[in-house]
Amino acid sequence: TEEDIIAVKADYKLTDKVDVSLEQQAIVKGESNNQTTVGIVARVRRWLSLRGKQTVGSKGGATSIGVTSKVKDKFEVSGDYTTAKSETGGSEDTASLGGSAKLNEKTEVHTTYATTDSTSEGKTQSLTFGSKRKINEELEVSTDRTYASSKDKKIYGITFGLVREKDGRSLEGTFTRQHSESSTETSNSNIFGLSGDINDRWAASGTFERGIVQNHDGSQTTRKAGSLGLGFVDKDEETG
Repeated sequence: TEEDIIAVKADYKLTDKVDVSLEQQAIVKGESNNQTTVGIVARVRRWLSLRGKQTVGSKGGATSIGVTSKVKDKFEVSGDYTTAKSETGGSEDTASLGGSAKLNEKTEVHTTYATTDSTSEGKTQSLTFGSKRKINEELEVSTDRTYASSKDKKIYGITFGLVREKDGRSLEGTFTRQHSESSTETSNSNIFGLSGDINDRWAASGTFERGIVQNHDGSQTTRKAGSLGLGFVDKDEETG
């Protein structure tokens, strides 16, 4: 299948404590899936912020709410809940809880747990935890582990990352090893990613994945996938 999607989003600072947003998605080519989303973020306290989103579209709608709390700028806890319903009558509820902590000036650890209950896919659970550590003023290394399971599939993955920041520009490289098992196949994949700033306004990203799929009927498949992205930001010269 092939489809082309165009989307535009606008953010507006309503007050010093409230931000609102409006997003419109349209399908240029492919099955109709136009969407309109309105959102709001409110910083009710210095340590507490609330957020919400409402999406309506040609395939259904979704409502999301979330909360983030910071404790002494060293600990952060956030939770989100989303409920979605399709025009065909299906539904999906997702809840997530995450946290991060700064162990010292150079090291940060984080974890996220999410669970989804879908009328079509059943129940899915995922757990991600990892850490970031600054080697020096320019380099930062990270490690993330992910475990996910559903009624028919289990996925294990580990990602290693290296970020270099210099003169306001960043370059990030990642390598992921992923193993998945289902009732029909077992696969192992290696995923390489590279993203960074070309100059002070342009940025690019790309990934390449190569996997070996062992089907339970005895056959074997080689899977390859790639993606490319390009971004542009017009920055204020005074504030950056």
